Amino acid sequence: MSPLSNLFRLISALFLTLLVEIPFYSLFPSLRERGFLGRAFLANVLSNLTLNLLLLPLERLLPFPWIYLLLLLGEILVFLFEWAFLSSYKRGQGASFPFLVLSANSLSCLAGLLLSLGAG
Repeated sequence: MSPLSNLFRLISALFLTLLVEIPFYSLFPSLRERGFLGRAFLANVLSNLTLNLLLLPLERLLPFPWIYLLLLLGEILVFLFEWAFLSSYKRGQGASFPFLVLSANSLSCLAGLLLSLGAG
């Protein structure tokens, strides 16, 4: 793939993640504050670009099931990073907070997978 095509894929994946996760967090009154949403935005930019920059060159090298296993491992690491990053801002959210972060990440990953399957 051309560098321009790769750049488009990176930006599209990031845009999709932000389009899913930030409104998802906005559904919860305790998370609607600008400081939290800004932090969620930053966490998603950092984690999404890092994961996709790592996966992009590997998708041509790895056979079909292995790239999805690597994606799953990457998504687990993204969840752990975002949970830690967001928890440092939103202390005392209770036991449901990890579930909210996991839900947001799962929704954006699922949206990305569905779009990539539809485009492929």
